[in-house]
Amino acid sequence: MSRPLLFPLLSALLWTQSPALAQDDPARSGWGGVVGGNVEAFESDRSAWQRSWLIVQRRAASGAASLETGHQRRNDETSVYIATDLYRSAGRLGYGNLRVEAAPQAQAVPQLAVLGEAYIALGDGWEGSVGARHLRFEADQVTLGIVSLGKYIGNSIGRVRVVVAPGEATAVSTVGTVRYLIDGVGGLTAPYIQGTIGQGQEPVVGPGGTPEVRRSWVAAVRGQRAIAQGVGLALGASYTADGTLTRWGVDAGLVARF
Repeated sequence: MSRPLLFPLLSALLWTQSPALAQDDPARSGWGGVVGGNVEAFESDRSAWQRSWLIVQRRAASGAASLETGHQRRNDETSVYIATDLYRSAGRLGYGNLRVEAAPQAQAVPQLAVLGEAYIALGDGWEGSVGARHLRFEADQVTLGIVSLGKYIGNSIGRVRVVVAPGEATAVSTVGTVRYLIDGVGGLTAPYIQGTIGQGQEPVVGPGGTPEVRRSWVAAVRGQRAIAQGVGLALGASYTADGTLTRWGVDAGLVARF
């Protein structure tokens, strides 16, 4: 097994007894899973982008660790990926998130994507975060800076996130998200309704290895709700206005607690 694939597996094993989001309910400790996929169809003649995923998560009172695998298809190139998504609580101070995704044979998407973010409780329902995302492509690599500010109001969470590409002071991507937690708690299998609007998608590395921020707009809605005991359905839709890459997206999945 190659090193890019081995690292996510080892990370998940080390974090198996770790945390989920700070607002998660310890009573929901246990196992959960998601299987799903999405398609983004272009208004031009470009072939659709596709992604599938299978996620298995272990939750403990202080957090969660997930293993994920699936496929991605972009620009007529298909690659398989494996990932781990880890959360660790720091009590009243906040929590941390580490996500590692590896697709060693990929050409149209990053071969390695590492996201690390620390969330800090600021009091009165406010929460800030600082972090970085490292993307390694076949041609080059880049590290992006991330800051966000969120606010909890009842069962709702609002957050604005800014992503900055190094060396490009004006290359800023902003995304605003509002999420309503139907049961008052978050997590992989918890029911929710979410709306997102963003300007300027995250910077990407083009074939020449130079970070680029595409000036685009995206709007999306997503929801997850129980349909049977321990089983839920997730549905989402999105629209991205981005010139020749303007596209519609839909996704669907089944979630389960076990």
